[in-house]
Amino acid sequence: MSMRKALAVACVAAVVAAIAVVQLRQAGIIGSGLALRDADAGAGTATVGGPFSLIDPEGRTVTDADFRGKVMLVYFGYTHCPDVCPTDLTAMGEAVRLLGPAAGNLAPIFITLDPQRDTPSVMGEFVQLIDPQVTGLSGPPAATAAAAKALGAGIDRDGEGRWRVRGVGVGGLS
Repeated sequence: MSMRKALAVACVAAVVAAIAVVQLRQAGIIGSGLALRDADAGAGTATVGGPFSLIDPEGRTVTDADFRGKVMLVYFGYTHCPDVCPTDLTAMGEAVRLLGPAAGNLAPIFITLDPQRDTPSVMGEFVQLIDPQVTGLSGPPAATAAAAKALGAGIDRDGEGRWRVRGVGVGGLS
């Protein structure tokens, strides 16, 4: 199996699991938070999801409330990423397509790590080229950092200035 197919299968599995969690939550079988083990600390739990406010490519403010009732499949990256981000976002879009009608409650979202270069209009052009079903979000640096924190991701740069994302593998449930 090619790496691309394997990544698409992994994305589909993550999406199916996330949809199952939402359905179980809606049925009242599980609570409204998703407890995950904190990979960096090695112990404890982290609640995934929380308030954020960013800007979409049309200049509209988008908040976590806009995704209520949906499973957010969130990817943090940047438009100047040479190959990893476009490949991952393409695989995310393919996973959503493979789910067909079952993806109705899914919200694929791409949040920039580099809001100084990735303006809302740049994000819009990028997601249209990569996969138009993905919502591209940007905003002031403080807002994108707050969104990352709310969604359980730790973001920083390494010693050579490259972006790093640590934390959860599934975005958030709202």
